[in-house]
Amino acid sequence: MEPAVRLTPSPRPRPAPAPERVPLAIAGRADGIVTPDLVLEFKKALPSATLVTFEESGHLPFVEEPERYVQVLRDFLSAPPAP
Repeated sequence: MEPAVRLTPSPRPRPAPAPERVPLAIAGRADGIVTPDLVLEFKKALPSATLVTFEESGHLPFVEEPERYVQVLRDFLSAPPAP
């Protein structure tokens, strides 16, 4: 039986495109899975990243603080892209 799709490796991998925006890191102060210390390490690795901490949230700020979460995303996505 022949496969429905045959995957072949690309002869030359293409470089990843430059990001159009700086990364956004969202952290819950009480997150026990992705701890605030881990998020700070991410920020150190990518200093241009925007870091937003949700003081009243754990691992699910989009559930625990949905209005603020949506506003943070709207603000971030409506800002001009990084130069």
